[in-house]
Amino acid sequence: MSTQCLPFLRPRPARGTAAVVAAPLLILVLAVASTVFLAEAGYHYWKIYLLYLLLRLWVPVFQTVYEAIDVHLAFYNLCTRPHRELFDALRRTLCDNPPILEFEGHRYLSIKDAEDGTPPARTIKLHLAGCSDEDRVTLALSDADAGVMAFADGAGLWHAFPGFEPFFPNSTTLPFNASYDHLIGGHQNLPAVPLGRASALEAIRALSRPGATPEPGAEAAALVRLLMVMTSESLRWKPIREAFSGDWESETFITTEQAELVPRWVDLSYLVFRWEATGA
Repeated sequence: MSTQCLPFLRPRPARGTAAVVAAPLLILVLAVASTVFLAEAGYHYWKIYLLYLLLRLWVPVFQTVYEAIDVHLAFYNLCTRPHRELFDALRRTLCDNPPILEFEGHRYLSIKDAEDGTPPARTIKLHLAGCSDEDRVTLALSDADAGVMAFADGAGLWHAFPGFEPFFPNSTTLPFNASYDHLIGGHQNLPAVPLGRASALEAIRALSRPGATPEPGAEAAALVRLLMVMTSESLRWKPIREAFSGDWESETFITTEQAELVPRWVDLSYLVFRWEATGA
């Protein structure tokens, strides 16, 4: 069976300057102390144990240090291509996320620096096209959680959610944040969001026009949240993806039960990681 990408968040290790210096030293002290104890107790393989302990605990510390890069996915014309192709391309990109962490043969999403104000290891820039040459929008997704951070209109001008502006120089700050509480009054209202090809094309057309944001705020929020459901939530939750992807030509809506999955994603991610790590 081929390795697939689990739509789960990977717990975020601390990295800052102090952590990079202190963590290896602390690991070294603990490793040496435990090895000395075993050596004095007559454990004959203490040298092998020390090497194993250092490799097992020290290497992941340095794997958290990364240089942020952009990954571009070529224009996907949603006027002619199905959502399934877009989803497959995003999933393949998200799975290519060294250092690899797997759960029962399935990979987690990419690692993310826990320090506030730092970019993800990779910003996935998904270029979307509509039915005319002017209909061009680029979504910027974090490969750590598949969340949308910003979008660029047809003129290449970036419009970023509050808090992500430093990652997109000369960007305009959107008058709402990425929370569904701000975008639609709460996740419970997501069943009112129309999904499907026609809705996606209208969102691309409207957002591609320079000056389309930040006014009117309510209209821009409606367009952005629609694309978020079709990208971020479809990657995180199979039931949400299946609600519209297979019936792409029609206007569809997710159910109340599917909408209730959305706020549980982070908690479920940590429960899966804990289960894999501890068995409990």
